[in-house]
Amino acid sequence: MVVSAFAELGLIENGKKIHGLVSKLNLFDDNSAVGSSLVYMYSKFGFMGYASNVFDEMPLRDVVSWTAIVKGYVENGENGKGLEYLCLMCKNGEVRPNFRTLEGGFQACGNLGALVEGKCLHGLAMKYGFGCYQVVQSSVLSMYSRCGSFEETYRSFCEVDEKDLFSWTTIISIYAKCECIGKCVDMFLKVEDSGITPDGMVISCVLSGLGNAMRTFEAKASS
Repeated sequence: MVVSAFAELGLIENGKKIHGLVSKLNLFDDNSAVGSSLVYMYSKFGFMGYASNVFDEMPLRDVVSWTAIVKGYVENGENGKGLEYLCLMCKNGEVRPNFRTLEGGFQACGNLGALVEGKCLHGLAMKYGFGCYQVVQSSVLSMYSRCGSFEETYRSFCEVDEKDLFSWTTIISIYAKCECIGKCVDMFLKVEDSGITPDGMVISCVLSGLGNAMRTFEAKASS
């Protein structure tokens, strides 16, 4: 749509003019796509106040509009607000979140370290049949890792059907943080065995883990 194009190009003033025309012609009444595009546009510019106002004025909200407001807040650093809208969506019950909506929720939980909320969203993803989606598996893995839950991260890693470089980096990173050096190195070797070429990030995680373990050993030795 034209509004979405303005968002991608950064043409905020033109986007506002279109918004004015939309309001004048009462196009919100029977077209949720128009409202969703405006929410998306304002979110891209970081104007979440405008995005929220548009969303609240929409008489019809579909999964696209809900996803736009949830991810808009999260991508602009307002993770708590993003989760609030996601919770409101679930309580409202008229529209069910899709995997893209939940992706925004997982990102918010990871940013906030909100493990309890993240587990609830994981349960929803499984309930709605999104557990096998690659984007959901990656989002869940990232969320548990950022929340610092070793057990859940490992369990999620094992459930990933197609382990890519991101998956391997995430599990190696959490082993490094826990100073489980044997596991860290073992996983690193498995990356190559899987046919994936390790990048600088993976190597950095392994070296970081080795460095942390060495400092811990030296501290214990000197005490």
